Amino acid sequence: MGICALYLTDKNNGPLIQVSEWETRNTWHSIVRTHSGGQEGLFLYDRVEGNAEFWTLEDRPHSARQVRKVVPASEMFPLIDLVVAGSLSPDYKQDNGLLFYRKAGGFGAVVTVDDSLEFRTLRDFKDWRDSWDSIVIGPGSQILFSDSANRVVQICQYRYEEYPYLIETRTLDRIGYLFTHAVYIPSTWSSGDSYTLLYTRAPEAPGSGSGQVREGFGGEFLGNLGVSALNQDWDLFVPGVFQSTASRRETWDYFAYSSAAEVIRLHTIASGGQIIPGENRQDHVVGGDWTHIVRGQWVRRPDCCDCLLFYKP
Repeated sequence: MGICALYLTDKNNGPLIQVSEWETRNTWHSIVRTHSGGQEGLFLYDRVEGNAEFWTLEDRPHSARQVRKVVPASEMFPLIDLVVAGSLSPDYKQDNGLLFYRKAGGFGAVVTVDDSLEFRTLRDFKDWRDSWDSIVIGPGSQILFSDSANRVVQICQYRYEEYPYLIETRTLDRIGYLFTHAVYIPSTWSSGDSYTLLYTRAPEAPGSGSGQVREGFGGEFLGNLGVSALNQDWDLFVPGVFQSTASRRETWDYFAYSSAAEVIRLHTIASGGQIIPGENRQDHVVGGDWTHIVRGQWVRRPDCCDCLLFYKP
């Protein structure tokens, strides 16, 4: 059986607070945060069985999961490699879009989810590159596609007029290494600044990966990640609001998780793209083998910020 665990993050970067832990199937392939029907939830896709589920999470000690709907395999796209959530609806206002991608045949589909959790396929594509290994949906329905093996990052603009289409707007330069993660850290401040991280582990030299920070959504190169952000072999990155904003200057948070070290560590990016070392480097011991960590706001408590859902098969 697989395991899910729901944690709350302390506003002052204290210990993570575990709300609940429960068993689930061990074949979830993709887990993403969703919004539909005025409610925040999760979409989980099982590539083996071909079906999916919509969940909500509640503040309960044993199992926080509440299954809202099961989507049978007959209503799903088969053998999907990536599922990405973001704002892709025609009005660009609701964050209720899902993008499905299958490497075989370069297949992609853009779907919105209505208040009854029904799919509406806006457009499917059959001519995408068959080697994308990361897709990120950004502001204004921009989409970042990354092919780490070929060191290619492309930004496309998703448009919905008479029908949906993609416009390739730019290809990133200065990609000097084979990266494994592309992470967008959106703004939570009035300035509207945001950042993109590109990162790779270095198998031949553990704890000495490479990374860079870019302005906005895959924009101007700002600099390489410093040693303080690279002294673990990070497996997952989770942007969100994980500290109190009342007493700090404009900064952006993300958690980095290392399965080998069994820890998750909060990092902070200051305005201008500098990773801030110091007290934010506290390691939280959470165990190894987690394959997905998703942030959300399913549980609200006065002294806590965003939640974290952990999953391992």
